[in-house]
Amino acid sequence: MSLPRSQALAAVVASLIAIVAWLAVAIQIVLTTKTAQANGFSAGYGVVKALSYFTILTNMLVAIVTTAVSRRGFGDTLLTRPSMLSATAVYIAVVGAIYALLLKAMWEPSGLQLWVDVALHDAVPILYVLFWFVFVPKGALAWSMPFVWLG
Repeated sequence: MSLPRSQALAAVVASLIAIVAWLAVAIQIVLTTKTAQANGFSAGYGVVKALSYFTILTNMLVAIVTTAVSRRGFGDTLLTRPSMLSATAVYIAVVGAIYALLLKAMWEPSGLQLWVDVALHDAVPILYVLFWFVFVPKGALAWSMPFVWLG
């Protein structure tokens, strides 16, 4: 049985977002680990340091939920519920907004770090929020839910 056209398109878009998010997170972890090792710390320290950032954790959440949607569509599983997908949209929007408003002017990455920076702070937040607006069912959501998710 095939998915309805809108759900099939949602699965394709979710797959593309998942690929970008997974790649950006993986590359950022490698870059952070290499920097840590160059400064005399262990690789484990670099991984833990990378995973301590809200940006990385939130992009990983986007990667996980979009992977789930690409494989299962929208549904009643924890990762594909509209409430989980909506909370994820709030979190990744916060990542993009805080970076754009407060942090972007503080450093100028170059090379691969620039690509990763744009992916983590600009591309994934914009793409995921657009995905949420277009595809995620919102019928069971209440206006008060974002306050609970951020609380």
